[in-house]
Amino acid sequence: MPTNLPVCASGSRELKRPRPRPAAVRRACLLMVYGGDDGKPLDFIAAARLCNIRPNIMRKWPHRAEVQVLLRAERKAFRSAINCANEASLRDIRDHADNSMARVASVRALEALDEVDSTHRRGTASESPYVTIKIVNAVNAAPAPAPVTTIDAQHDADGFRIDRDDHSIDETGRRIFTPPSF
Repeated sequence: MPTNLPVCASGSRELKRPRPRPAAVRRACLLMVYGGDDGKPLDFIAAARLCNIRPNIMRKWPHRAEVQVLLRAERKAFRSAINCANEASLRDIRDHADNSMARVASVRALEALDEVDSTHRRGTASESPYVTIKIVNAVNAAPAPAPVTTIDAQHDADGFRIDRDDHSIDETGRRIFTPPSF
């Protein structure tokens, strides 16, 4: 009989690496972002079927952190890929559009894209890797003082104050109970 019994349930003492994401799940995620052969993004069930994954198994994967990271990264890469031609389209509108308002809007959009790129490269004044202290001098008008009312205090024979109903009051302002006299 062992002398040192386990305190909790006896499981494997070896650390196991988490099960890696299957390649079929990765392919299904890519189909949901980039789409199939026609370029249209597929829904969850259709992407799972194309990758030979049962839908109930596929439903377990999007909640896992590594799949969420994969989806975010692929969506970001997809957006940057489809936005590569934006500048060329804006240049074409600026140079060849019949509508002058469209030309002006394309020039503004190009300038805004240039400003966004320059601020990403050098940062802005409001961004700082350290603590930034902002001192704001706001002058607040002081509220008008409340009117002061003077009350003439009367005292009873024991030295306690008397309120307007002829009850004795202690130092804290509470009424002192006096039994009724018959």
